[in-house]
Amino acid sequence: MFTDNKAVMLLINSDDGMIRDASLGACQYYGYPLSKLTMMHIFDINTMCQAEVAAEMKLAKEEAKNHFSFRHRLATGEVRDVEVFSNIIPLEGKNFLFSIIHDVTDRKRAEEEVRRLAMTDQLTDLANRRQFQQRLEQSMKLANREGKSLALMLLDLNKFKQVNDTHGHPVGDALLIAVASILIKSNRDTDVVARLGGDEFAILVVHPEGERGVAINAQRIVDEINEPINIMGLNIQTGISIGISLYPKDAEDEEGFIKKADLALYESKGDQRSAFLFYRPEMNSE
Repeated sequence: MFTDNKAVMLLINSDDGMIRDASLGACQYYGYPLSKLTMMHIFDINTMCQAEVAAEMKLAKEEAKNHFSFRHRLATGEVRDVEVFSNIIPLEGKNFLFSIIHDVTDRKRAEEEVRRLAMTDQLTDLANRRQFQQRLEQSMKLANREGKSLALMLLDLNKFKQVNDTHGHPVGDALLIAVASILIKSNRDTDVVARLGGDEFAILVVHPEGERGVAINAQRIVDEINEPINIMGLNIQTGISIGISLYPKDAEDEEGFIKKADLALYESKGDQRSAFLFYRPEMNSE
């Protein structure tokens, strides 16, 4: 009925999901000849499970919904994001879904990139403060439901201002990137590593392997950053101070969790040596 139309359109039997007819544009888009495409089921091109597709078709058939977002698979195996607009039309005593398909893959990728940039530190490509706050909130809710624990490390580079003043900001930026790489390699994929700003970093350890496991990891970070880091042919000697708090041992809420790690960080920076300290209640009075 619309074989020569260059728009991507399908005519689908609303009872069994078989593709009854397809436009020229649909054949070109999906990469199948008309004879092949009209032998296929809508399940064959949709990446969702059959139960989900059937549920969406039911909504379309009952005219309760006419706008859908799917991921369709082409003949090449490539998966594309599509928006589908469907209407019921009677034909030969049956009801068919007349569907117009729009490829929105590029638009969705652009939107995802905008979201990624809003949540990412542009220099180090780590999570930024905004993303870290969101991940911390989510992790604490999950820890409460599952009865699990969390560890929060707040980290601050030593002598960073001196590096900037002596060697310039390009060297300082390169040092931050190198430190970010060390932190990523020192932690699991499930942990959250973030740059909060300047030379301040944070690591949220999800379900840590006890206090001893956190201490081993913190010492490994201290030892590695204590070693001279080659930046643009210069051996930069820096160091790092780390304050650590545990949840729910040290705090009942997000604010307290961060505050306790910050107190421990303040203590660890007291003598400007690389060190890590766990929060202790006496730090409040100190």
